[in-house]
Order: sequence, then structure tokens, then C-alpha cells
Amino acid sequence: MKQVILNLSLFFASILFHLNTYAAIWTPLPPEAYRFGREFQEAQNLLFAFDYGHALLYEKLISLQGVDSIPPRPRQVDFAKIEDETLKQVFQILKNPPNQKVDEEDIAPQYTYYFSWLNNIFDWSHLLHQFAFDIMTTYPGDYTKIQNRIQEIGKKYSTNSRVAIPMSCRSMDLMDGHYYSKEFRKVMPRYNQLIWSYHWFQMKLYDDMLLPTRAQQKVAVKKSLDQFWQLVSNLPTSSGFEMMPMASEVAPNFYKIYPQFAWSFDANHMAHDIINDILVSSLVSVDKKAQEGFKAAQIVLDKTKFSCSASGDPEIVIEGQSDGTCKPDVIHLTKGKKVELVLKAANEMFVLKAPDLEVDLMSMPGQPSRKSITPTKTGTFPFTCGKHGGSQMNGQIMVM
Repeated sequence: MKQVILNLSLFFASILFHLNTYAAIWTPLPPEAYRFGREFQEAQNLLFAFDYGHALLYEKLISLQGVDSIPPRPRQVDFAKIEDETLKQVFQILKNPPNQKVDEEDIAPQYTYYFSWLNNIFDWSHLLHQFAFDIMTTYPGDYTKIQNRIQEIGKKYSTNSRVAIPMSCRSMDLMDGHYYSKEFRKVMPRYNQLIWSYHWFQMKLYDDMLLPTRAQQKVAVKKSLDQFWQLVSNLPTSSGFEMMPMASEVAPNFYKIYPQFAWSFDANHMAHDIINDILVSSLVSVDKKAQEGFKAAQIVLDKTKFSCSASGDPEIVIEGQSDGTCKPDVIHLTKGKKVELVLKAANEMFVLKAPDLEVDLMSMPGQPSRKSITPTKTGTFPFTCGKHGGSQMNGQIMVM
């Protein structure tokens, strides 16, 4: 027991180190900072309220499950009850939002302590969100000026590599490719749809703000506000998202002009889903939740993890390990969506075969092999993977 407590103490000490080291402080503020709020106060305040929605839930899940105790004391959690209680609180805040950004340490001290790195990643990305809105508000219709300023703040954002989400395409497996994935949407479906509605609204505003005049922007933002309230009017059916809304679908005009920003924002939203899944999953023991959050932060910041191909099609990498196994052993695909499977070998030749999907790959170290496929039917399809001439492990490709 003493060793367990020592290990946990050392781990949480490392978290405190990262809390201080991976700070999300933007100085000096851009001259356009918070102009969006002065022109679009209702929308801005709603964005501030979204921070409450995430933090209140995280804090309650951490406290009720005993993540904040050493040694951890697992407790039975009634997720339906938590969902009811927290939704009532959150809707009160959404309908009476703050007029300035909240300090999440004040409302969720345990969350900001145990998931400090992810929280700083979110804060840094939210600043990029905010300042992009501010720039588009300051120079309506002056697309050259907007382009120059957005590129400037994007460059500054990326220089803080310890908390900057890469501006590169990431596949949906960044969110759904983990052993604990998709648990939150099962046990708290209404809250999940609320969060996806948040993400829809944030991205929809970008296309609204690309309109050339202030009058057009105001009409569009008002319409998006009305749509948001309709989406959350009778959860989960009123929103009905089957998957997390992506920038390319919600804000296609912004996506065409600033794909790197859109990719980064999508990854931010996927990271929120990751922490949701970690906190509710029974597969992640109470004493491992903070560690999994730390690992998730590393993955989110590593652009080689769950990357997309240059064409923009999702790229799923299967890595042959030195012990002869392959990771991941479960691959999630979507019917009708093209993906590129990439096999990477560790120290010897590896092979991967999925006959039902006509996949037959062979890779040498340093020479990845690729296969683009578009699944035409749903189901679970087996694959084998391992060293050429050696034993083969079994995996599954799940097409939804």
C-alpha cells in the first residue's frame, strides 16, 4: 500500500510540474482581443458558458468516483442521476451566462489539478478560437487583413508546442480509437449531445463571421443562436448527431480557406470527448484515470498519431511492434468513407491481411505500405497482423 501511495504521489507531483510548465498564457494580447464580445455579446457569453458545462461535469465525475483520494476509493456512480443533476445546473448557466471568461480552477479545482495538461491544452486552443473570432469581427469583408492576422496568431499559437494542438489533419480515431472510447455517449447520451451541440455552434460561427458586412454577420449569428437552442431543446433527440460535428461539414467555407485551423479545432473537440470517455469508462480504473488523461494529452499533441493522408482522407496507422504484435488491434471505420490504411514495421518485415476488405499489406522497416479502402457495408471484419513468417495476431475492423 505504501508503494502504491508513493507512486501516486510521484505521479501527481509530475502533474503539478506540468501545470506550471505547460502554461497557456498569451502575452501581449492581440489588439483585436475580445472585439467579438462587444459586437456579439449574446454569442460570446454563450461561449463563456460552455466552459462551465465541461468543467462542472468533470469535477462531479472526479469527486464521485474517488479520483481525488489517495489511495483511490472506487464508488458506485449513477450516471443517469449525475446527468440529470448536471444538465439542470448547466442549462441555468447557459440561460444566464457569464459576461467574461470563467476561471475553471474556481469551479473545478480537482479537474484542473488531475488533468492539468489537458486543461492547459484546452485553454490555449480556446484562446486561438477567441482571437480568430475577434479578428474576423474587427475587419469585416477585409479578407486580406483577416488572412494576414489569422496567420500571425496561428504562428504564435503553434510556437507554444507544449500545449499547441498540431494544425494537421487527424482521423476520427483520435477520438474513437482507444480501448475506453465511446463510453460517454452510451452512459450520458443527453450530455454528449449537448457537448456536440456546443461544438456545432462554435464552428458554425466561423462561416457566419466570413460574411462581408456587419449586418450580414449579425443576421447569421442570430440564426445560429436560434439553431443552437433548437438543437438542445429536447436532448438527445433534438440534436440527433450520429457523430461529432466536424468543421468541414459545419463551416465548409472556413474549412476551405483555413483547413489547418479547422483541423486543430476538430482535434480540440475530440480531446474533450477523450476525457469524457476516460472519466466514465469502467475499463479505466479509478487510480488510472489521471494517468490516461496525461497519455491522452501526449497523443493529442503528437501529429503522427491518428493523422490523415495528404489528400485529406483519414489515415489509420497500424504499427508492427518489436514483439511481433500490431497496434491497434481494433480499427473503427465508417461505411462509405474512404480511408488509407498504413502498415509500419518495427524491426522486421510485417504483413497485414483482411481478406473481407481486400487488404493485403507487407511492410519493411522504414518503408510503410498503404491501401485506400472505402467500406461498402457495416459489420466486424477480422484481420491478421504480425512478422512475416511468424505467428500472427488477430484483430478486428469494425465498420459502422
